[in-house]
Amino acid sequence: MTERRLFSRVAYRAPAVITCHETTVTCQVIDMSLHGICTSKPEMDFAVDPSELVQISVNIPDSNIQLLMDAMLVSFDDSHLRFEIQQIDLESITYLKRMVELNIGDESLLHRELEHLSHIQAEDQ
Repeated sequence: MTERRLFSRVAYRAPAVITCHETTVTCQVIDMSLHGICTSKPEMDFAVDPSELVQISVNIPDSNIQLLMDAMLVSFDDSHLRFEIQQIDLESITYLKRMVELNIGDESLLHRELEHLSHIQAEDQ
């Protein structure tokens, strides 16, 4: 199968909290990119409507950094939930960009991903 990813994933294990309406569940981050996040499926029954935004909070261990984002469910299986980031605050995207930069080790690839991300956002507006 041909790899079609436009964004580099960073394998990262950290606790996450997903909030949808009045329901809050905890899970683990599996990986993240500038465009999305994959988490473990929460142990409690949690139904997410793919047309609704959820809030995801990721606490970075051994720091006071918290990534905050609004995302939409794009796919799931028996053990994973995959979300597309719809909105993320400046501090969170700055930290996420740095994580990706350190993990891919190729500044030109990072700039290409940022350019592609800005095109996606422009198309959505």
